[in-house]
Amino acid sequence: MKKKTKYQKTIIPFISVFVSGQLSAQLWNPAVYDAAVSPSPLQPLELNGIANNSFTFELLNDPYDPANHPNGSNVQLSICPLNLGPLSGSDPLLAFSGTGLNFFSVTYDTFASCWNLIQSAPLPADTPLNFSWQMEVTHNTGPAWGSVAANGFNVNLQSANVMASSNNLADDQDDFFVPVAAVPEPSAVSLAFLSLASLIVPRRR
Repeated sequence: MKKKTKYQKTIIPFISVFVSGQLSAQLWNPAVYDAAVSPSPLQPLELNGIANNSFTFELLNDPYDPANHPNGSNVQLSICPLNLGPLSGSDPLLAFSGTGLNFFSVTYDTFASCWNLIQSAPLPADTPLNFSWQMEVTHNTGPAWGSVAANGFNVNLQSANVMASSNNLADDQDDFFVPVAAVPEPSAVSLAFLSLASLIVPRRR
């Protein structure tokens, strides 16, 4: 049997420590999913249609440890609506509700008409964080309007540098779009009432 050289004696323990460290390393994968818009179809712009919107963010990790937090992380979420906008007369910064607000601060880009959610506290691992908010219809789309359904939003995730090596890009984006209903036709009763009203001539005094 050959004797181990001085070099071999040094390199083998190093490899053992390196492999052990790799096996025990925490792998982080932030993800967004379950984007939703309701109702479907939405009421049209002419009837002040309102959309209820939501999505979920979760910081997946391996091995599983819900109490483990990545150090120095700064996840950002960008939410951009299409043919929807903030409720009239409301403050976009106060639009959101949900458990996600305990870990993200809200900013709004007026020029781009997008919200940006910036991580503001350590994120719990393997814990779904939900966001929900309302928007109003700004443009009618869908089969009733001779187009594809395009009233909704997309959410994009930007992971922190500490998560870059283990982040799965496939779950960094989600979206949801619904159609808008046609403006209801006046009923026969309404038409009869309008016709009768047009025949009534005020008396002259």
